[in-house]
Amino acid sequence: MNGVDGLKYFADDLAQFEKALLEECQQQALNDNQNTELFDAMSYSLLSGGKRVRPLLVFASAKLLGVAIRDVMPFALAIEMIHCFSLIHDDLPAMDNDDFRRGLPTCHKKFNEALAILAGDNLLSMAFAKITELKQSFSCEAVVELVATTARYTGSQGMILGQALDIAHMKRQSRPTVEELKHLHLHKTGALILLSILAPALLSEQSPPRQEILTRVGKNLGLAFQVADDALDACQESWQSHKEFEPSFVNVYQSDELKKLLYTLKEDVFKALEEFPEENSAPLKAVATFIIERQH
Repeated sequence: MNGVDGLKYFADDLAQFEKALLEECQQQALNDNQNTELFDAMSYSLLSGGKRVRPLLVFASAKLLGVAIRDVMPFALAIEMIHCFSLIHDDLPAMDNDDFRRGLPTCHKKFNEALAILAGDNLLSMAFAKITELKQSFSCEAVVELVATTARYTGSQGMILGQALDIAHMKRQSRPTVEELKHLHLHKTGALILLSILAPALLSEQSPPRQEILTRVGKNLGLAFQVADDALDACQESWQSHKEFEPSFVNVYQSDELKKLLYTLKEDVFKALEEFPEENSAPLKAVATFIIERQH
């Protein structure tokens, strides 16, 4: 079964997710109708589609551990809000200065820079509020631990650290080493992917050995996601020679080496999941295969 076929495990879950995401945006607009532009900017970015990889990983990890999807839905919404916040800010002129995302004008191009910054800020705030709703299904102690872990993995021990490393590297104008790339991307991209997988384990208070297994899976998938992304970017016409100093795996690996690295990462994920019954691990294996073998 290929990765795309394997996503059939999540058809109903994703439909419920999209419905809940839309309702969340509508509720936010009703809560404060004093500045509709802010909520237009937020909704524009949050509802513009995407692969929804992080919510998929939340659902797959929940299925792995026997946790009900409805119980982790607030976190699936929260992690997508955090991801969207990061994309809005990443696209800004002070960062990557991108005009388009997913074929549409970026938030600051559609609206303006100030509104884009505030829309991103608001999404991050919404995400933490949404996480607190998990106390309806899980212990307060587990929810508090997840709030703290989310703050670390989003901030200076995770995604934001990775972004800062990215900016610092681009200023140097030198080719990155393999170890520099892995360190950067395990934070910038990998932190939220690891968090998506680890969250259901924290909420259901799994044993430390099980959490260690999921941490291993999350780190490998975070790295695999970025390797696959870089390989796809390099195939696009927009990839020009001026990107030779880009912190991309394409700049340190040949094409056959990239394929071998992806294969190794996938094998390690599957090996780690042998600890669980096949029927439980199949959904997470399907998402892993999709991440590694996707064509877009």
